[in-house]
Amino acid sequence: MKYSVKTAFYPDLFSATVISLAIAGTAAYAESVVLTSPDGEINLSGDLVEFTGSEYIIKTSVGQMKVSAAQVSCSGPGCPAPTFQVGSNVSLQSLDGTIDIKGTLVDFADENYTVKTSLGNIKMSSDVVRCVGAGCPQVGGISIIPTSTPVPTAASVNPASADLRIAGSDTLGLGLLPYLTEGYASYLRTQLSPQQVSDTVTLASYVSASGRPVATHYINATGSGDAFDALLDRSAELGMASRPAKVKEAAALFAAGAGDMYGPDNHTVVAVDSLAVIVHPDNPISSLSTRDISSIYQGFITNWSQVGGRNAPITVISREDGSSTRGVFENAIFSGQERPLGSRTVYPEGDNPEMAAAVQNDVNAIAYVGFAYSQGLKRLDLTSSCGITSTASTFAVKTEEYPLNRRLYFYYRPDNMTTEARKFLEYVSSPAADEPIAQSSFVNFAVERTSQLVNNEKISNLLNSVENPSEITLARNLMTDMQSWDRLSTTIRFPTGSSSLGKKEINDLNRLISYLETRPANTRVAVVGFTDDVGSFTQNLSLSNRRAQSVAQSIARLAGNRLRNIEFQTKGYGELSPSVCNTDTIGQSINRRVEVWIQERT
Repeated sequence: MKYSVKTAFYPDLFSATVISLAIAGTAAYAESVVLTSPDGEINLSGDLVEFTGSEYIIKTSVGQMKVSAAQVSCSGPGCPAPTFQVGSNVSLQSLDGTIDIKGTLVDFADENYTVKTSLGNIKMSSDVVRCVGAGCPQVGGISIIPTSTPVPTAASVNPASADLRIAGSDTLGLGLLPYLTEGYASYLRTQLSPQQVSDTVTLASYVSASGRPVATHYINATGSGDAFDALLDRSAELGMASRPAKVKEAAALFAAGAGDMYGPDNHTVVAVDSLAVIVHPDNPISSLSTRDISSIYQGFITNWSQVGGRNAPITVISREDGSSTRGVFENAIFSGQERPLGSRTVYPEGDNPEMAAAVQNDVNAIAYVGFAYSQGLKRLDLTSSCGITSTASTFAVKTEEYPLNRRLYFYYRPDNMTTEARKFLEYVSSPAADEPIAQSSFVNFAVERTSQLVNNEKISNLLNSVENPSEITLARNLMTDMQSWDRLSTTIRFPTGSSSLGKKEINDLNRLISYLETRPANTRVAVVGFTDDVGSFTQNLSLSNRRAQSVAQSIARLAGNRLRNIEFQTKGYGELSPSVCNTDTIGQSINRRVEVWIQERT
């Protein structure tokens, strides 16, 4: 005789048959277990007969019972050891909704989850939280997808039926999108049901509390080049890219009527992906020149004593050829040139965690990892060929003045945009997306504040870099200002000779306005312009003032009366105080900037 019991762990979404009972004879069994559902409706005690990986078979007083492992947690000495995937993205959630911790799974031992977050490792008891995510332990894991629903396959999913199709870079698709889709679900006040269709394809479904489907996103994460192919044939509304569009890609799309991929109406910068050059905490070296790092990775420098360190061989750690992360690193360190790495270079299997672990276990190692994975290790400051040192900090990454970074883009064509695509773009460009971006280990554009007193080297170099009496006076004024004003991370940049703002700059100013709204009434803000060294000093001084005034006017226009208690002023310092070398077009573009400074009146 068979019985069936229906229950609904998620009544707004579905009801699923989770238990079947069968009266049977005696069978061999292990130790006792208790199977409990999240809502407490099921609480079964018995002896474990078998665990198939997806179902428990237990012996009870009424016979053997088969219970879906996806819908219950197991406690007791007979429970099988859980399996889990270290490094996978998970969320630890309490049943009452008061706890929701997102991060990467580090370990599950003694009934405790350990998750790596932006705040470090956090350990939570499985008695308090459940684990949600593909890499969660099978025991106690609770699936939000009903067991009666078949898992979709690539052949069964029609991309054209999705409300939004996203294609391109796996850096964004696998590293950033899982966090953005979770954040977007909260933004919409819906529940997210992500389904992994294949190694590259994810179907993200958003459902309202009443069970009504709100939207579906089809995400295909392969490579940046595929983003532009998908835009060209209109098979996607949004293209993910971890690099700017190539000239050939932009030209093909322009010829197809898609618009100018380099223009503000065809792309959005969503985050910055930055690397840190790391060494062991016990290594006395705290900074290296990019030339020295280049020589280390090419095998010309092989001992730390050659760069001022102790007498010990350098263990050089890198990624395999073809890695996009390696491409970013080598492009910056080798100045865009292809260079063979030294024969003693070590290539550990894996990604950021394995690179960081290799350095942690070797006091003489050097490597490069994503910023989020450099915690507990020493980040090296980088000194450029003209002697300017870039500090390895999130602030320097936000201002895009640290050399080892790249922008992450969404590209699109205005003639192929849907309502859902516009809504999602609005979300990823807003402050609401800042937290999910930070959780993903990428760097967002949320406003950060820092004292300029920490940059004593930059201040002291000012007077040594000028000779003209009028320039010396201006340099002294700048030095005095830097000692009395803090700097905000909001930094606006311009094309050569231009004072116009793009979409990213407008978004940055809106973030700035929201930040300044929370400041006290005695706050002063200085909008400060700088230029590259192309042209005469007098021309550049005038241009820096005009750019500062243009940004201040844009802030006033966007803010309306929201900042009426903030006192604004503008300043211009021309080509003084470059952030990086002016030796190439990239450096010049970084130095063409308007900074935002802040202080409180006393």
